[in-house]
Order: sequence, then C-alpha cells, then structure tokens
Amino acid sequence: MRTTTRRHGPPPLPRRRINPKLYDRVRACGHPGWLLAMMAGITHQTVLSALVCAESVPDTPTNIERLHRIADVVGFDRAALFLDSGR
Repeated sequence: MRTTTRRHGPPPLPRRRINPKLYDRVRACGHPGWLLAMMAGITHQTVLSALVCAESVPDTPTNIERLHRIADVVGFDRAALFLDSGR
C-alpha cells in the first residue's frame, strides 16, 4: 500500500529574495508602521510588516508593486530591492 502524500493544485510560485537593508531603512525612517503603510498605499500594517520582515516573497505583481511603493516612501533604491534577478 502506498503511503505517499499527493499534492493537488498549482506548484508554488517562485520567490524573490529581499535585500535586508530595506528593513534597516524602514526602521531608520522614524515613521510609525501604520503611517508608513498608509503612505505606501497599503491598507493594513500587518501586510507592510510581513513584506518588510520577510527574507523572500512570492514573485507576484502585487508583492513587487507594494515593495516598490515601500522603497519609494523610505527612500530606498528600487534597483537594490532584490538580491536576485527575478523573472
């Protein structure tokens, strides 16, 4: 009898590694998290925190756009945002 687990559904999305210096820049900017999220157009501070604190994120247009907006708000270079090349 087989006891392997079968996975159904699509395979997981590729991930992009985030530069850890973004976290340092967000902490150094001095804005509270709720204000920074509002300035970046993110409706919940938990989403902002999850993106900034993550080592990598799924490579989706929504995540990439949100990270670009966060980088713009805190003055972080978009070109240095990711440690890998992406799609």
